[in-house]
Amino acid sequence: RLETETKAAESQAQAVYDKFTEDSSVDKAAKQKDVEYKSNKKESESEELLEKKADLESTQKELDAALRYYEKLKPSCVDAGV
Repeated sequence: RLETETKAAESQAQAVYDKFTEDSSVDKAAKQKDVEYKSNKKESESEELLEKKADLESTQKELDAALRYYEKLKPSCVDAGV
Protein backbone atom coordinates (compact mmCIF):
# COMPACT_ATOMS: atom_id res chain seq x y z
CA ARG A 1 0.00 0.00 0.00
CA LEU A 2 2.75 2.47 0.90
CA GLU A 3 4.59 1.77 -2.33
CA THR A 4 1.42 2.40 -4.36
CA GLU A 5 0.75 5.69 -2.58
CA THR A 6 4.36 6.78 -3.04
CA LYS A 7 4.29 5.94 -6.74
CA ALA A 8 1.00 7.79 -7.15
CA ALA A 9 2.38 10.85 -5.32
CA GLU A 10 5.58 10.77 -7.37
CA SER A 11 3.58 10.44 -10.57
CA GLN A 12 1.38 13.37 -9.60
CA ALA A 13 4.39 15.48 -8.59
CA GLN A 14 6.09 14.64 -11.90
CA ALA A 15 2.98 15.70 -13.82
CA VAL A 16 2.84 18.99 -11.91
CA TYR A 17 6.55 19.56 -12.55
CA ASP A 18 6.20 18.77 -16.27
CA LYS A 19 3.26 21.18 -16.57
CA PHE A 20 5.22 23.87 -14.73
CA THR A 21 8.29 23.48 -16.97
CA GLU A 22 6.14 23.56 -20.10
CA ASP A 23 4.32 26.70 -18.92
CA SER A 24 7.64 28.29 -17.96
CA SER A 25 9.15 27.55 -21.37
CA VAL A 26 6.15 29.06 -23.17
CA ASP A 27 6.19 32.09 -20.89
CA LYS A 28 9.94 32.57 -21.37
CA ALA A 29 9.62 32.39 -25.16
CA ALA A 30 6.78 34.91 -25.13
CA LYS A 31 8.76 37.28 -22.95
CA GLN A 32 11.84 36.96 -25.17
CA LYS A 33 9.74 37.86 -28.21
CA ASP A 34 8.30 40.80 -26.30
CA VAL A 35 11.79 42.03 -25.39
CA GLU A 36 12.90 41.67 -29.01
CA TYR A 37 9.85 43.60 -30.26
CA LYS A 38 10.30 46.37 -27.71
CA SER A 39 14.02 46.64 -28.44
CA ASN A 40 13.30 47.04 -32.16
CA LYS A 41 10.58 49.58 -31.41
CA LYS A 42 12.92 51.55 -29.15
CA GLU A 43 15.63 51.59 -31.82
CA SER A 44 13.14 52.75 -34.45
CA GLU A 45 11.74 55.48 -32.23
CA SER A 46 15.24 56.63 -31.27
CA GLU A 47 16.08 57.08 -34.95
CA GLU A 48 12.82 58.95 -35.46
CA LEU A 49 13.62 61.20 -32.49
CA LEU A 50 17.02 62.06 -33.97
CA GLU A 51 15.38 62.96 -37.28
CA LYS A 52 12.80 65.14 -35.53
CA LYS A 53 15.52 66.91 -33.53
CA ALA A 54 17.44 67.62 -36.75
CA ASP A 55 14.25 68.96 -38.37
CA LEU A 56 13.59 71.14 -35.33
CA GLU A 57 17.12 72.53 -35.40
CA SER A 58 16.84 73.31 -39.12
CA THR A 59 13.44 74.95 -38.71
CA GLN A 60 14.68 76.97 -35.73
CA LYS A 61 17.58 78.28 -37.84
CA GLU A 62 15.13 79.31 -40.57
CA LEU A 63 12.92 81.06 -38.03
CA ASP A 64 15.89 82.87 -36.50
CA ALA A 65 16.99 84.06 -39.96
CA ALA A 66 13.47 85.26 -40.78
CA LEU A 67 13.23 87.13 -37.46
CA ARG A 68 16.61 88.81 -38.05
CA TYR A 69 15.49 89.86 -41.52
CA TYR A 70 12.21 91.19 -40.07
CA GLU A 71 14.10 93.21 -37.46
CA LYS A 72 16.34 94.56 -40.23
CA LEU A 73 13.32 95.68 -42.32
CA LYS A 74 11.26 97.00 -39.42
CA PRO A 75 13.06 100.36 -39.06
CA SER A 76 12.70 101.16 -42.78
CA CYS A 77 8.97 100.45 -42.62
CA VAL A 78 8.51 102.58 -39.51
CA ASP A 79 10.55 105.45 -41.01
CA ALA A 80 8.55 105.32 -44.22
CA GLY A 81 5.34 105.67 -42.26
CA VAL A 82 3.90 102.36 -43.35
